[in-house]
Amino acid sequence: MSKGVIIHLDNDKNTILDSSKHYFDQLDLPYEYVCCSNVDEFKRSVSEYHGRLKAVVFDLLEKEEQIGDYKQSPFNEAINSTFKEFNVPVFIYSGYLNGFDDFKYNGTVIKIDKGNKDAFKAVADRLILYHTSGFLDIFCPNGRMEDILNTDLHEAFVKQFNNTDDIEKIIQSISVNGENNIERVVEVFTRIAIKSLMSKLNAPKHDENGNISITSVNYIEHYVKRISSFEFWTGDIFEKNDNSERVLIITPRCNVASKGVALLLVCNIDPSFPATNKEKIIAALNDNPNASGYSGRFLPPSPIFSGGKVDFIKIKTLTKEDLAENYHLVCTLSDDLTNEILGKFGAYFLRTGIPPFNYEELKNYLG
Repeated sequence: MSKGVIIHLDNDKNTILDSSKHYFDQLDLPYEYVCCSNVDEFKRSVSEYHGRLKAVVFDLLEKEEQIGDYKQSPFNEAINSTFKEFNVPVFIYSGYLNGFDDFKYNGTVIKIDKGNKDAFKAVADRLILYHTSGFLDIFCPNGRMEDILNTDLHEAFVKQFNNTDDIEKIIQSISVNGENNIERVVEVFTRIAIKSLMSKLNAPKHDENGNISITSVNYIEHYVKRISSFEFWTGDIFEKNDNSERVLIITPRCNVASKGVALLLVCNIDPSFPATNKEKIIAALNDNPNASGYSGRFLPPSPIFSGGKVDFIKIKTLTKEDLAENYHLVCTLSDDLTNEILGKFGAYFLRTGIPPFNYEELKNYLG
């Protein structure tokens, strides 16, 4: 089996490239470390190892005289092209990171100052973690994601249509006045396929003995970085710029998407989470009313969101302008969790309430 490849581009062969390769080779990782001292070598290596690429390490500047104007460096062009083309971690390993603010919110680009002591160790430690966790094999070319998508997508394709005329009927159901809208057809069939794949990922698993195990999701899966073009969306968590407040948008999706709706309904998120013992944590995760009550929902802490409790009592409206100017988007809740919170919020406010029963009188009757 061919080894994965990590490519390092730097103009200093003797001091940086040779020492980095020597350090890396001592780690006994199953990857080939390929060094390039100019962009032409880098391009040839990328072409040769295209299907085996696992990570890339870059210096920022080809020449020191480009300090302060890194965008003119051919290395910068190579960084950007790699970022756009490959789903691999990109390490910018440079001594001139001051003023470099590209990829500000891209966590797949890791910036490490090679002027610090043991700087390359920081690169190597990340690569070790990404390897031992299996992360390097998920998104890369010919990685696990491609295998899963190819296999499961084929299964979704062949099982989605039971009869020979199913595809024809679906296309006809999408068409308007007998005319096909190609983009619309692509959208509908893509969503059908993705939903089929998700149903398999979320379904219980069978082992070889027929035993069933329920699929559990990691709490981080309920916090997503959505890639839609909408500035605001139902389930978005926003934080005030002075860090004094966090809110969850609970306005129905159809209203959020409407240009005519200027006000958005939000719930405050209190920072508390009952991380004191196992029982309380499980009760909070499962939305046990004994833990969360009926007027809110706990959100677990995670690496991208610190968690807390959505408080249905603390609701208010904010204008879209206020949110845009004074808040910033943290993350978005998954559709599943958003829908559950909206359902609980609606149930809480639909309670009509009645006068309390007299317990002693009922006890006397029953007795």
